[in-house]
Amino acid sequence: MDIIALLADFGIQFFLASHSYFVVEKLYLIAQKQQISIPAALGNKENE
Repeated sequence: MDIIALLADFGIQFFLASHSYFVVEKLYLIAQKQQISIPAALGNKENE
């Protein structure tokens, strides 16, 4: 996740899908540290 955050600083966009709590938590911590927001789209089977 740190490498992805570094590359994002250079303007590279990433689209991730994960069920991992650790991935979501790491993104949250990176966003807090850099004082940025990370757009997220949430979905569930009820909305299909």
